[in-house]
Amino acid sequence: MKITVKHSGKTFEKEYDGPVFLIHVLKDLGIYIPAVCNSRGICGKCVVEAHGILSPSTEKERDLFGEKKNFRLACTTKALGDVQIIYNTFVKGMQVLTGGISPDIQIKPDIGTGVAIDIGTTTVAAESFDLATGENIQTFTYENPQRAYGGDVMTRMEFAEKGGLETLKRLINGVIDEIIEKSKAKKVVISGNTAMLHFAAGLSTNNMSKAPFVPESLFGYETGGKYFSPCVSAYFGSDILNGIMAAGMEKNFPSIIADIGTNGEMALFDGQKYYCCSTAAGPCFEGYGIEKGMPAVNSAINRVYIENGSLKYTVMGKEKPEGICGSGLADYAAYLLELGIIDKTGFMAENHYLCENVYITPKDIRNLQLAKAAIRAGIETLLEVSGTRGKIKAFFLSGGLGNSVNVNSAVGLGLIPKEFEDISIPAGNTSLSGAAATLLDESYLNKAKETAKKCEVIELADSEIFGEYFIKYMKFGE
Repeated sequence: MKITVKHSGKTFEKEYDGPVFLIHVLKDLGIYIPAVCNSRGICGKCVVEAHGILSPSTEKERDLFGEKKNFRLACTTKALGDVQIIYNTFVKGMQVLTGGISPDIQIKPDIGTGVAIDIGTTTVAAESFDLATGENIQTFTYENPQRAYGGDVMTRMEFAEKGGLETLKRLINGVIDEIIEKSKAKKVVISGNTAMLHFAAGLSTNNMSKAPFVPESLFGYETGGKYFSPCVSAYFGSDILNGIMAAGMEKNFPSIIADIGTNGEMALFDGQKYYCCSTAAGPCFEGYGIEKGMPAVNSAINRVYIENGSLKYTVMGKEKPEGICGSGLADYAAYLLELGIIDKTGFMAENHYLCENVYITPKDIRNLQLAKAAIRAGIETLLEVSGTRGKIKAFFLSGGLGNSVNVNSAVGLGLIPKEFEDISIPAGNTSLSGAAATLLDESYLNKAKETAKKCEVIELADSEIFGEYFIKYMKFGE
């Protein structure tokens, strides 16, 4: 049977001997398509238009598309005969965070170019530098192509365990190698969470997905001409360790840094040691698990505000709104809470429309509640274990959402404590800033390892304190 694919102005054809899922056809042709639930038919992101001999629509598809019967989910729809697929890439104009707060460095001049790379779960960011002067030459931004196999770390680890490790390695190293080639870099420093570095290095994450969560490596070494920044534990990676150094927390304490995203990694420094934790907030802050959610791309609503008693919004790229990203979601929910449309328990009677085709559902609010409670409970656990409640001098917000979220909305939801409102500091991409410091100042090679030794990781899965706070902060506004 013949499958024809029309994608971004090009036409492809491929022959198959028997039934095949549409998503496999696209992947066979090298066409990226979001499948952040790892093709389980849950996230609803792999939407295509399909005509021909197809498997029957699923209940999920009927709920999503109604009478638009030619719209299908590629991961649950099989071609049973000749089929034509029409697919225009969903992600466009993705906003990738690069710059951020930077530490003091002493450059030891060298000849040539170096590049610092941050492998995020959703995006990849890099900056190249003149090693003689430290001048930033060029910035590179990409979507992480591994998203085709899961929007969060756990889903990707599940895919890797089922034989997908080489695929994940190939995809991310394709991006890394392109960055190195374009920058003509002779030195490379890579930062990221522990799982992302495992995928890049081709190491198994099988033992990271279950207790006692033991990684194959904590890195801090060079291999294949690439230096992988050190990690602390399975779920406290080099991204947040580099963030600690970039924020200069040893000069400003007690302080907290929080990278709020799919995984909420955070650390509190009391002057002696770092209390560290990682809480699985889920991907709703990246736009997944939210019916009209989407990443921070053009056509995403990224800010919601009240003007003359009505809800207004801004759209990335100034295009027609197609969905809402994490920062817009936080604003939207905070104002609905303020207006009494959502109550503190998270109850909302029905869908609420922000505009014609962007709305929030009661289920979305429940997913947001879970993510909000996880982040807040992590913060409260660090405060209690360290004995620093009421003493924090600075609260650094890093990562894409941390840097863009409206602090007032975060406080209104109860995502962060009220007392942090005036001491919150948007810190940008501190993972990349810390990697750049390591690239330009070799003293940071040892500094990172010494900082790691000062880290005490609190396993929240076994913490009664975390469990109590998680239940308490399920309520909004608390």
